[in-house]
Amino acid sequence: MKYKNLMQEMYGIAKSEQKKKESINEAKYKQTYKSITARDKDSRRIWGSQIGHPRVKVTSWSEVGKTGRMKTAYIEIEGDKDWVDAYKKIAFSGKGNFTDVVKSLKVLPKPTRVEHSPTVVEELNKEIQLSPAKRLINEAMTPRDMFYSLGDQIENLKWMTNRYTDFQGDRTLVSIAKKMLKLHDELHKHLDKNYQPWD
Repeated sequence: MKYKNLMQEMYGIAKSEQKKKESINEAKYKQTYKSITARDKDSRRIWGSQIGHPRVKVTSWSEVGKTGRMKTAYIEIEGDKDWVDAYKKIAFSGKGNFTDVVKSLKVLPKPTRVEHSPTVVEELNKEIQLSPAKRLINEAMTPRDMFYSLGDQIENLKWMTNRYTDFQGDRTLVSIAKKMLKLHDELHKHLDKNYQPWD
């Protein structure tokens, strides 16, 4: 009984620390528009016909005056601070769309030579030898991680069908990418309906 209570207490502390960490990394940004037309135009420019929004939660609304006329309109995004900042600097500033945001956060730093101790090298070798299936067993993954990781890979395929020379003009790949986007949206709806709160 004491062991069970201790485990529950440790789990509660870990969960609390995780929430604190997530709240520190979370951010919001609200863009204001003079009209609904201006808001919708900017939304189409940023996301186009994209199903779902990579890495951020998007909310849009407008205010109505006493006379019934529409007044100010808004788009608010919420999510990881790095993603919110990238949307603010690139998409909402007019410098690009969501694809440019995704690419900006996938730029990897230049590799630097690091001298590892034999122990670290051994651990790296073990990691390399693990099969993908074994890696999944050893790594903790949440439904949120799974959903957005899958979305990133689908976006990569979509991007390659438009930009990668060898893939351009391949209608089959374009069709597959569209089907995968649709399935990704269906997955989102299924998770929302059956596994709240998952995101």
